[in-house]
Amino acid sequence: MSPREKKLLTLFAVAGFVVVNLVGLSAYKKKVADMDARRLAAERDVEMLAMIQANREQRLDEMQWLQKHMPEPAEYENVQTALQTYCVAEAKRFGLQIAELPSRKQEDLKGEHFHRVQVVYRVNGMEEKLYRWLDRINMPTELRANTKLVIEPNDQDKTRVDCIATIEQWFVPVGPSA
Repeated sequence: MSPREKKLLTLFAVAGFVVVNLVGLSAYKKKVADMDARRLAAERDVEMLAMIQANREQRLDEMQWLQKHMPEPAEYENVQTALQTYCVAEAKRFGLQIAELPSRKQEDLKGEHFHRVQVVYRVNGMEEKLYRWLDRINMPTELRANTKLVIEPNDQDKTRVDCIATIEQWFVPVGPSA
């Protein structure tokens, strides 16, 4: 082989080596970038799963409580009557004067899984007795709560208070709307 052919062959070998390395380097960079993206996605998934696990324990306690205290399906009217009867009887027991006020319509109180019954009362009496009445009304195990409360001093008798209390009872509806 002549010296010129050797130089040409060496030049082609060096050029081939450079081309192969450039192609290989770009493929390597692409693989590294792909692996970094997969690693970041996996780290996000691990963080999300850790949050879900932490949330799971709290939700599990709540689900067990709800399962233990789940009410039987009932009609709106029956639940409303029972709530009104209970509130009035407890108010009389504590010596409070009670008068029912208009509340929201039944259609406004429908939820996805639970519906609500709402009654609004104007109550007048001694402050301590009012608080005892409210304590008897608020019963999480019965899914009953006072959701709005306005207490003001009575204009005629400063030893008494006037209160407007909104009491709601959650229940499972009967039938296809359940």
